[in-house]
Amino acid sequence: MPGHKWTEAEKRWLIRYIPGHQESEIIEAFRMHFGWTMRRAQLKNMKTVLRTPSGTTGGRFYKGQQSWNKGKKLGIKGRMAETMFKPGRRPHNYLPVGSEIIDGEGYHKVKVADPKTWKFKHRLIWEEHNGEIPKGGIVVFVDGDRDNLDIGNLMMLTRKEQVRANQDDVWSLPKPLRRTALLAVKLKVAAGIKKGRNNGKE
Repeated sequence: MPGHKWTEAEKRWLIRYIPGHQESEIIEAFRMHFGWTMRRAQLKNMKTVLRTPSGTTGGRFYKGQQSWNKGKKLGIKGRMAETMFKPGRRPHNYLPVGSEIIDGEGYHKVKVADPKTWKFKHRLIWEEHNGEIPKGGIVVFVDGDRDNLDIGNLMMLTRKEQVRANQDDVWSLPKPLRRTALLAVKLKVAAGIKKGRNNGKE
């Protein structure tokens, strides 16, 4: 109502009702109570005049306020049904179980289960020939080539053996010598563990 002269009753009502309510709620409740619809600009002006901030500003939620649609199901309108992701529908980049990829670090991976369970191919090959890899076991490429998935190029190391191999600079040796060097590392670690056990008994 342009040029409306606010009554004291309207002002008192606004002072009581404004806190904690959104502008749309205030306007509708005011209309029901007084029989006319104020414009949003009028409400903003009166909040300033009355120095009565509401619980929301510009439609934003205030802390602790619950959304009006909490617990309600989203209705499907217009073309929403055409674009919504339907249950059971597979994304365009879906890959079936058994698919292989090469990750960003150059490792071959195999999809072993849906929706997105992948395992390193070199570990799967090792397990096919030697059984389950112990916890903490690391399967390494003897020649350093992650594309060489031949079982003869794979060796399983423990964490301690890997550390010792790095200390002994095994990976800088010529490729034909690395397997022998890694086997020597295994013996050194095993001997160290055995020595430690014996010392513990003395």
